[in-house]
Amino acid sequence: PASDGSHLYAADNDGRIIAFDAARGRRLWRVDTGLPLAGGPAVGSGHVVAGSSDGWVVSLSATDGREEWRVNVASEVLAPPAVGPKAAYVRTVDGKLIALDLGDGRQAWFIQQTMPRLSVRGTGSPVVDRNLVLCGFDNGRVAAYDASDGSVVWDVLVDPPSGRTEVE
Repeated sequence: PASDGSHLYAADNDGRIIAFDAARGRRLWRVDTGLPLAGGPAVGSGHVVAGSSDGWVVSLSATDGREEWRVNVASEVLAPPAVGPKAAYVRTVDGKLIALDLGDGRQAWFIQQTMPRLSVRGTGSPVVDRNLVLCGFDNGRVAAYDASDGSVVWDVLVDPPSGRTEVE
């Protein structure tokens, strides 16, 4: 689930996104997106954003659940996106971090890290902190990007890989 403080939003793999009043638990709206949702929901700036295992990202109005846009990012979205003031930031399983404009879903920028040949299936959610988007990757790197243009602010290797093979 995700919360904006007064409402709670939840999604299921069958494509339903539901909004509840956080204080009373009363359902406010329910939308069937028809997508196999796997990443999300996330909420911010009046939008509820979720990603699917078949590469779609959908944005709904947090107020009434009206679909605002849906775009295909060409790779699975297994982690909840992060929502900033102007964009939703989506991490895909192929090592991309994509910024989608909140107004129309248009891709504002993307970066891609190299991925190891073998990794555990799953991704961490990006985090928005002021004008930075922070994201961890399967190659052991954590990086901060400027939210407006995707330029690298810093990029750190948390722990270098070790072992003679990918399995080790």
